[in-house]
Amino acid sequence: MAQRASLLLRPIVLISLSLSLGGIWLVGSLRRPSHHSILQPGAHFSPRSTKSIRDETITWARNWTLILYSQPLSRHGLKVGRYCATLLDHFRERLTVVSIVPGKISQAEIYAIHVAATWPVIADDGQWADEVLGIRGADSAFFFVDPSGIVRFSSDSPAEPEDLRQLAERFLLNEVTYADLGTTASVAVDSHFPSIKVKDLRSWQTRQWPSPQTKLAVVFAARCVECSLPIELAAYRAYEKAHPANDLPDLVFSSQFPPAVLGDAIQGAGLRAPLLQAAAAIPGIEDAWSLDFHTPSEVMVLSLENSNIRRFETWQSFFGKRQPVVGRSDTAVDR
Repeated sequence: MAQRASLLLRPIVLISLSLSLGGIWLVGSLRRPSHHSILQPGAHFSPRSTKSIRDETITWARNWTLILYSQPLSRHGLKVGRYCATLLDHFRERLTVVSIVPGKISQAEIYAIHVAATWPVIADDGQWADEVLGIRGADSAFFFVDPSGIVRFSSDSPAEPEDLRQLAERFLLNEVTYADLGTTASVAVDSHFPSIKVKDLRSWQTRQWPSPQTKLAVVFAARCVECSLPIELAAYRAYEKAHPANDLPDLVFSSQFPPAVLGDAIQGAGLRAPLLQAAAAIPGIEDAWSLDFHTPSEVMVLSLENSNIRRFETWQSFFGKRQPVVGRSDTAVDR
């Protein structure tokens, strides 16, 4: 009798177990973010009327548009975002970039600072991701939209800056040249350093740099806006204390440092050297993002003669060889 009851209960147990497992699978599938509804190539992009975090009215369908969607601190999202300055510089008025960041305005501002965005950044309350782009739960995504509003490429897979460059060339130039559009450094000994526009942070006057008299320059690249600059300036202050005023380099800061951040970093530091901020990417250094947020070094030291590069090295290498001799605070001797 007991054996018969056991046989009768076994199907019931199996059915219950199947229903339980099915329920777990169903709940899991509902909770798991789905990317399959991403706006597909050939679809019409229908943007909502909106403004950026800087209160700019977004003008769509004027030319080719690259839409970047990124979590505020997504590694791949920040990487491709940082590269957009190079793309915009190369394609000029033919390409528009818009970044969409999920969350509040404060979160979108974090993204904008880290990529040094000069293009519109939108704080998304969820409607952009869900209703317009179809990428709920994505870490990052990007879309190329033509001037008529038709999506020509979309992806929510991690992208590299080189992917964006080749797609931009394909759509805007109808060819892929595989040329290096600013992904490797081009600083070279005995090459001429081109004249660039800089702002003097003491007089606030704009002028060309370097002059024929410039002998030494320390270039501060914007790897991590908030975290690296104070550390780098602290290292430089130690160097400056050991040198007379007529033996100090020009300090050239990246154009990507926001004025408020740069002002806070140098305020009250008591620096004696000329303080300059580049108006655009510094040739050979900052037009050469290494695709990992920074140039080959956060700080480069250039030795110049009549605007020709005689030597370049990292700050760590330069500073390490020029520690002052004990008891002589006004000079430095190479070891």
